[in-house]
Amino acid sequence: MDKPPSPSHAAASIAMRVLRAVLEDSAKNGKVSMADIDRSIALIERGTVELDQAYAAARQRFEAEEQDKKSTEDDASASPQKRFWMRSDPLHRLLVRPFESMFFTDPPTFSRKYLPPYFDAARQFIGADMVTYDNECKAIIQSLLANEGSRLNWDMVYADGRTLALMRRVCGLVVRQIGDDDGWDLWHSLMAKPAADGSMPNDAMLRAVRDHLCTFVRSFSSAA
Repeated sequence: MDKPPSPSHAAASIAMRVLRAVLEDSAKNGKVSMADIDRSIALIERGTVELDQAYAAARQRFEAEEQDKKSTEDDASASPQKRFWMRSDPLHRLLVRPFESMFFTDPPTFSRKYLPPYFDAARQFIGADMVTYDNECKAIIQSLLANEGSRLNWDMVYADGRTLALMRRVCGLVVRQIGDDDGWDLWHSLMAKPAADGSMPNDAMLRAVRDHLCTFVRSFSSAA
């Protein structure tokens, strides 16, 4: 019995079919110019409805296959593909990356339980483009999975130039909203919400998260 295609191969196959369809529409007398090819590739890289659907379908299939494995398998020992495909909002991980180190201090200087208000605030600051950036993030991961397969890990995702550029844009949008006194007031009102256990982040935590985000965005300007 033939082995079913991996999620990355299935998504790549969809991408190639979409690319062929776009090029076919651009063809004149059966020929396509290099400029049309470049424009078509740029369109595919931005993501399409077909690619997004392929991502979702491949992820669902892979999760179904993984349910047959040991229920005690934890996230640390899971395959890279499982970790990536199980995360329905990978853009959230990029939004957290600039201050992720705060989770691992002893005691943590910021807790994961306070992240839901942060994601809500990011969505408000970024606006309708949140969907576009989410699709771009998924497309980057699809591309890396196709190239790296089982070797792929989050450090490789973070180090990719496309990921860094995306993080700079989305975090920059958040930072621009909280860069002055009025922005701080809005930031505080959105973030100072109780977690499931009733606790709330204090002012020091919220300022530290803001400072980490600002430092991350400034690091690109200083490197330019």
